[in-house]
Amino acid sequence: MSEIHSNLGTYDVYLDGRFSTPESTILTARNNWWGTAHISTIAGRIWDHANDSGTARVDWCSFLNGPGGTPYVNHCVLTSVCDQSVAWDLTTAPYLITSPVHVCPTGNLDIGPGVEIRMVHDEHPLSFRIEGTLDVLGTSSQPVLITSNADVPAAA
Repeated sequence: MSEIHSNLGTYDVYLDGRFSTPESTILTARNNWWGTAHISTIAGRIWDHANDSGTARVDWCSFLNGPGGTPYVNHCVLTSVCDQSVAWDLTTAPYLITSPVHVCPTGNLDIGPGVEIRMVHDEHPLSFRIEGTLDVLGTSSQPVLITSNADVPAAA
Protein backbone atom coordinates (compact mmCIF):
# COMPACT_ATOMS: atom_id res chain seq x y z
CA MET A 1 0.00 0.00 0.00
CA SER A 2 1.22 3.47 -0.84
CA GLU A 3 0.01 6.93 -1.75
CA ILE A 4 -0.15 8.36 -5.26
CA HIS A 5 -1.54 11.89 -5.26
CA SER A 6 -0.94 15.63 -5.28
CA ASN A 7 1.61 15.54 -8.09
CA LEU A 8 2.17 18.84 -9.81
CA GLY A 9 0.26 19.23 -13.03
CA THR A 10 -3.00 17.72 -14.18
CA TYR A 11 -2.27 14.01 -13.60
CA ASP A 12 -0.93 11.86 -10.77
CA VAL A 13 -0.07 9.07 -13.24
CA TYR A 14 0.71 9.95 -16.85
CA LEU A 15 1.67 7.30 -19.38
CA ASP A 16 3.27 8.78 -22.44
CA GLY A 17 4.86 6.85 -25.20
CA ARG A 18 3.61 3.94 -27.23
CA PHE A 19 3.17 0.36 -26.10
CA SER A 20 3.52 -2.54 -28.54
CA THR A 21 0.37 -4.19 -27.13
CA PRO A 22 -1.64 -1.37 -25.52
CA GLU A 23 -4.93 -3.32 -25.54
CA SER A 24 -3.51 -6.03 -23.30
CA THR A 25 -0.79 -4.21 -21.30
CA ILE A 26 -1.95 -3.43 -17.77
CA LEU A 27 0.10 -1.59 -15.16
CA THR A 28 -1.10 -2.53 -11.68
CA ALA A 29 -1.58 0.29 -9.18
CA ARG A 30 -4.05 -1.36 -6.77
CA ASN A 31 -4.43 -0.70 -3.05
CA ASN A 32 -3.19 2.89 -3.11
CA TRP A 33 -4.52 6.04 -1.49
CA TRP A 34 -5.10 8.57 -4.29
CA GLY A 35 -5.73 11.60 -2.07
CA THR A 36 -9.49 11.06 -2.38
CA ALA A 37 -12.03 8.25 -2.36
CA HIS A 38 -14.09 9.94 -5.10
CA ILE A 39 -13.90 7.54 -8.03
CA SER A 40 -14.34 10.09 -10.84
CA THR A 41 -11.63 12.30 -9.34
CA ILE A 42 -9.18 9.40 -9.26
CA ALA A 43 -10.05 8.43 -12.84
CA GLY A 44 -9.56 12.01 -13.98
CA ARG A 45 -6.04 12.15 -12.49
CA ILE A 46 -4.76 9.13 -14.49
CA TRP A 47 -3.72 9.44 -18.15
CA ASP A 48 -3.75 5.98 -19.68
CA HIS A 49 -5.53 3.86 -22.30
CA ALA A 50 -8.84 5.57 -21.52
CA ASN A 51 -7.29 8.81 -22.79
CA ASP A 52 -4.97 7.51 -25.52
CA SER A 53 -5.45 4.10 -27.17
CA GLY A 54 -1.69 3.82 -27.80
CA THR A 55 -0.85 3.64 -24.09
CA ALA A 56 -1.33 0.86 -21.56
CA ARG A 57 -4.09 0.62 -18.98
CA VAL A 58 -3.60 1.51 -15.32
CA ASP A 59 -5.49 -0.83 -12.99
CA TRP A 60 -6.21 1.29 -9.92
CA CYS A 61 -9.07 -0.81 -8.64
CA SER A 62 -9.36 -1.53 -4.90
CA PHE A 63 -8.18 1.97 -4.04
CA LEU A 64 -7.93 2.82 -0.35
CA ASN A 65 -10.48 4.90 1.55
CA GLY A 66 -7.76 6.95 3.24
CA PRO A 67 -4.02 6.98 4.01
CA GLY A 68 -3.21 3.45 5.21
CA GLY A 69 -6.93 2.69 4.94
CA THR A 70 -8.91 -0.25 3.71
CA PRO A 71 -9.68 -1.04 0.05
CA TYR A 72 -12.96 0.14 -1.46
CA VAL A 73 -15.10 -2.96 -1.88
CA ASN A 74 -15.80 -3.79 -5.51
CA HIS A 75 -14.90 -6.45 -8.01
CA CYS A 76 -11.82 -5.61 -10.00
CA VAL A 77 -11.71 -6.89 -13.55
CA LEU A 78 -9.32 -7.08 -16.43
CA THR A 79 -10.87 -4.78 -19.02
CA SER A 80 -8.97 -6.46 -21.82
CA VAL A 81 -10.03 -10.04 -22.53
CA CYS A 82 -7.65 -11.63 -25.04
CA ASP A 83 -6.75 -15.29 -25.59
CA GLN A 84 -8.98 -16.42 -22.71
CA SER A 85 -12.50 -16.92 -21.39
CA VAL A 86 -13.50 -14.71 -18.48
CA ALA A 87 -16.66 -14.83 -16.36
CA TRP A 88 -18.00 -11.87 -14.44
CA ASP A 89 -20.39 -13.72 -12.17
CA LEU A 90 -20.02 -12.30 -8.66
CA THR A 91 -23.09 -10.54 -7.28
CA THR A 92 -21.89 -9.46 -3.81
CA ALA A 93 -20.60 -6.05 -5.00
CA PRO A 94 -20.60 -4.18 -8.30
CA TYR A 95 -17.92 -4.57 -10.94
CA LEU A 96 -16.24 -1.19 -11.30
CA ILE A 97 -15.12 -0.37 -14.86
CA THR A 98 -12.46 2.34 -15.02
CA SER A 99 -11.22 1.98 -18.59
CA PRO A 100 -12.72 0.84 -21.91
CA VAL A 101 -13.58 -2.86 -22.08
CA HIS A 102 -12.13 -4.73 -25.05
CA VAL A 103 -12.89 -8.35 -25.93
CA CYS A 104 -10.28 -9.33 -28.52
CA PRO A 105 -11.18 -11.65 -31.42
CA THR A 106 -9.66 -14.48 -29.34
CA GLY A 107 -11.55 -13.60 -26.14
CA ASN A 108 -14.82 -14.64 -24.54
CA LEU A 109 -16.57 -12.64 -21.80
CA ASP A 110 -19.60 -14.07 -19.94
CA ILE A 111 -21.57 -11.70 -17.71
CA GLY A 112 -23.67 -13.73 -15.28
CA PRO A 113 -27.23 -13.25 -13.99
CA GLY A 114 -27.67 -10.60 -11.30
CA VAL A 115 -24.33 -8.91 -12.00
CA GLU A 116 -24.10 -5.14 -11.56
CA ILE A 117 -21.54 -3.19 -13.59
CA ARG A 118 -20.78 0.44 -12.81
CA MET A 119 -18.93 2.60 -15.31
CA VAL A 120 -16.65 5.36 -13.99
CA HIS A 121 -16.78 8.39 -16.25
CA ASP A 122 -14.47 11.35 -16.32
CA GLU A 123 -13.96 13.59 -19.35
CA HIS A 124 -13.35 10.52 -21.56
CA PRO A 125 -16.30 8.19 -22.20
CA LEU A 126 -15.94 4.47 -21.59
CA SER A 127 -17.07 1.83 -24.01
CA PHE A 128 -17.34 -1.87 -24.74
CA ARG A 129 -15.48 -2.95 -27.89
CA ILE A 130 -16.46 -6.51 -28.72
CA GLU A 131 -14.50 -8.33 -31.42
CA GLY A 132 -14.74 -11.74 -29.76
CA THR A 133 -17.68 -13.21 -27.88
CA LEU A 134 -19.82 -11.45 -25.27
CA ASP A 135 -22.59 -13.41 -23.55
CA VAL A 136 -24.84 -11.41 -21.22
CA LEU A 137 -26.73 -14.05 -19.26
CA GLY A 138 -29.26 -12.00 -17.31
CA THR A 139 -32.78 -13.25 -16.68
CA SER A 140 -36.07 -11.51 -15.91
CA SER A 141 -35.61 -12.29 -12.21
CA GLN A 142 -31.83 -11.63 -12.19
CA PRO A 143 -31.10 -8.97 -14.82
CA VAL A 144 -27.62 -7.67 -15.61
CA LEU A 145 -27.42 -3.98 -14.70
CA ILE A 146 -24.90 -1.75 -16.47
CA THR A 147 -25.02 1.80 -15.14
CA SER A 148 -23.00 4.86 -14.29
CA ASN A 149 -21.15 5.11 -11.00
CA ALA A 150 -21.84 8.86 -10.84
CA ASP A 151 -23.83 10.29 -7.94
CA VAL A 152 -26.17 11.78 -10.54
CA PRO A 153 -25.93 9.69 -13.73
CA ALA A 154 -26.29 11.57 -16.99
CA ALA A 155 -25.76 10.79 -20.65
CA ALA A 156 -22.29 11.64 -21.94
